[in-house]
Amino acid sequence: SGVTQYRIDISGNGQTRTTDISLSVIGFYYNYTGQLQNLCTDEEIAAIDPTVSAGLSIGSYTISPALPTGLTISATSGIISGTPTIAQEQVDYIVTGIDSNNPNISYTGLISLNIYGFEYENTKYAFEIYHSVALSPSVFNILTEEGVDVSITPTFPSNLDFSGTSGIISGIPVAFSSEQNYNISLNASLNDPDNIGGAQIQKNFKNNISLSIVGIKYGGDRDFILKHSESITIAPPEVQGNPVYFFRIEPDLPNGLSINPENGGIQGTPTEFKERIEYIVTGKTDTEVEYT
Repeated sequence: SGVTQYRIDISGNGQTRTTDISLSVIGFYYNYTGQLQNLCTDEEIAAIDPTVSAGLSIGSYTISPALPTGLTISATSGIISGTPTIAQEQVDYIVTGIDSNNPNISYTGLISLNIYGFEYENTKYAFEIYHSVALSPSVFNILTEEGVDVSITPTFPSNLDFSGTSGIISGIPVAFSSEQNYNISLNASLNDPDNIGGAQIQKNFKNNISLSIVGIKYGGDRDFILKHSESITIAPPEVQGNPVYFFRIEPDLPNGLSINPENGGIQGTPTEFKERIEYIVTGKTDTEVEYT
């Protein structure tokens, strides 16, 4: 602001004393309504430039914390620009400008960024067959549960679903799948931050992840009915993912049956009666990961 004159009156003991002072506020600020800027992933932003006090010369700018991936700040002009690629909820940033005439003098400006979109902690996942999946995005910054439409290409593995209102991937995979890249496209209606009447705008958000379904799988329906004193052979399980070098089974098999620790095959002749029991076969991989 320009220079403003102020008069201060001090009263006491029946006397009034008056003094005049002048104040001016110098520095810089980012010129938009409020400090919060709403952005969208994969959408180039309009340059956000600082307004600097008349007569003030700033030689360099820095920002803390670091801007999200895809956005940069010009060290000479303080302009923030680019295309954000990662969603985030509101983060507050402090921009520091150094006076070009006196490096010992600095000024600060504030800016807050809210980036709509959704992100997962990793870009690659290996889910285990027959095991429940409940993968939530690390960020799901899409503030609406209405007007959401999601598409996934190619089709997710059997028995896996994607929620268009939460981004959660869930289900129990029942078939192996080699590593596959998936493109998730989500269309949403958002409140237009530039329209105080609350108008809705349509935005499209994209994300890419790769999934594979791994583990060990016995053939058939995995429910075997055996006969006493009759020799049986259950073929080794199919293995998807990392190689398995050791198999074990719990609880112990009935007398007369054994598991091959090298390939997981089960063979022998049962010599005792047993009611139906569920067994867990564990395969240890060469990376010390275990499949069950």
